[in-house]
Amino acid sequence: MTISLRLPSRDDDARLVFDALTDMRAVLAVRPESPTVTMAQLYRLATDPQHDDAALEVQLAENPALRVRFQTLLERTALYALPKLAAASSREVTTREGRGYRIRLQPSQAESTQTYIIFEFDDTAQTAPRTVFVCRADRAPLRHRLPDAIGGVVQLLVDSESDLLRGLRDLDAEVFLR
Repeated sequence: MTISLRLPSRDDDARLVFDALTDMRAVLAVRPESPTVTMAQLYRLATDPQHDDAALEVQLAENPALRVRFQTLLERTALYALPKLAAASSREVTTREGRGYRIRLQPSQAESTQTYIIFEFDDTAQTAPRTVFVCRADRAPLRHRLPDAIGGVVQLLVDSESDLLRGLRDLDAEVFLR
């Protein structure tokens, strides 16, 4: 078997092709260094509602494998977890229910651009969650601090276009309360 290559007839064309290939190899070889993320950093972000780590949140947004690790940690440490919703209808999601709690999304009657997010917990003796996480495999997890529960109820008033509200309505999102 004979392999034949057809080379450019002019030396300048050959140099251009060679230079382009060399440049492409150099571009492909450069990989930005990604700092190592420890489980302790992920655990602190998952469990400490007062802790903010912007650099870690950027890494979670950019690294799908890191998101999987973080979501696995949330699954194991969450007080309450809600899996993805079944796409049973095309109606807007107004309630999500899990074992021992429910989330209601109720438009404000006073202001049409706002919506109440109401977390109701059956066990009022248990410590109420302090943080809600909304996770999807294809984007960064959304984290929102919760106010103190009163009588097993946590209530938020948010803009009707907020990321949190969109996430809670998303059929493909999993919700974790920690």
